Amino acid sequence: MSRFLFLAPLLLCPLAWAQSGSQPLATVNSHPIYEVDLAASVHAQVLQLRNQEYQAKLRGLDDAVDRLVLDQEAKRRGLTSDQLLKLEVDAKISDPTPGEIEAYYLAQRLTQPLETVQVQISQNIRQARAQKARADWIRSLRQAAKVDILLGPPRTEVEMDESRRKGGGRAPVTIVEFGDFECPFCRQAEATVKEVLAKYGDRVQFSFRDYPLRSIHPSAQGAAEAARCALEQGKFWEYHDLLFANPDKLNRAGFLELGGKIGLDSARLGRCMDEGAHGAAIEKDVQSGTRAGVNATPAFFVNGILLTGAQPASAFERLIDEELRRQR
Repeated sequence: MSRFLFLAPLLLCPLAWAQSGSQPLATVNSHPIYEVDLAASVHAQVLQLRNQEYQAKLRGLDDAVDRLVLDQEAKRRGLTSDQLLKLEVDAKISDPTPGEIEAYYLAQRLTQPLETVQVQISQNIRQARAQKARADWIRSLRQAAKVDILLGPPRTEVEMDESRRKGGGRAPVTIVEFGDFECPFCRQAEATVKEVLAKYGDRVQFSFRDYPLRSIHPSAQGAAEAARCALEQGKFWEYHDLLFANPDKLNRAGFLELGGKIGLDSARLGRCMDEGAHGAAIEKDVQSGTRAGVNATPAFFVNGILLTGAQPASAFERLIDEELRRQR
């Protein structure tokens, strides 16, 4: 179902949770322990659980809104909801053709002869069509109604890396990505990110931060270090794009080859990688991401709202549009 989200802050960042309450969680010889003192992994687990809670509530709320707009329309017409759906949807469902029945039979790889199951197949096709048609028709009722979803999503405060930022600093919407150069889903998300940034222009600023999944991506740490070495020479974004576009080059020789394609000083790049000077900065990004609830890549924070995985552009647009609406 489509959703019309009017989003409001629901959660504070982990540090703010502790600061907003004066009660300690425990004391040891009268010395208090506050929420801020808990390990970063605990904050991450709490954020994940609260995000799951929000998603469950949102699904339930979505269903409740659908039922209500349907009941209101049925009452307006002097019908029950079932009567209205049968009139507006079920009565208009066409029977499947013999060709459609045969295509379904072949796709399902059924072992029974077609003539013995074609009635059941016809019913299955009609039922599937009715379910989709009902959902589409209820969606049209929602679009015509004034629906304000007041339930807000969890948010957490995530800092940008100013040295790896695209867009104006005064943009009303900030997207921070925690990414892994060896992650295929991060690579898949690249085209979507570029599409979104092109669409919104100076209304959105974007920052990249490192989250190499070292346990499953052995080249991710080296790629993150090489990208930061390219940053030293002022060509982070060019190198960033090449790393994602060339997954077969994620080794030392490949890093140097890619650097040559954009005119980096190869000797300087090699020394920088060999020294491993950026390891601590990369680890700082990882810890920051973990505290914010990141446990997989790519992970995007749209004004603090977590969006995980290679999401379609529409998922970003829904959040961005609502954030822009809220700030008018």
